[in-house]
Amino acid sequence: DFMPDTVSYHRVMSMYAHTRNASAVEGLLEEMFQLYVQNGRPGNLMPRKKHFSLVLFAWSKSKDPAAPARGVAVLERMLKLKASGELPTLVVDAAIFNAAMVTWLRLRTK
Repeated sequence: DFMPDTVSYHRVMSMYAHTRNASAVEGLLEEMFQLYVQNGRPGNLMPRKKHFSLVLFAWSKSKDPAAPARGVAVLERMLKLKASGELPTLVVDAAIFNAAMVTWLRLRTK
């Protein structure tokens, strides 16, 4: 059976992100996380900063009025996953906070 990995998820997420389909990008991240948990947390399915960044990028480009709230929710989820140890190597740095803020700024300037 074929099992996608972080590389294949990233490619498909990137494609959706660049078409501004933020809900699809976030859905793929959730799917990847669920597979990661269900399959014993293998490294080849562990969501990383780059996957969350794509979700934030997509929400920042979205015209959905819920985009700012979704950006904050993604950031909050990252902080919880890191703090709980579910994704112990997840990097939540200034670039991630900046990306979350951009979701707010882009919508406020429209």
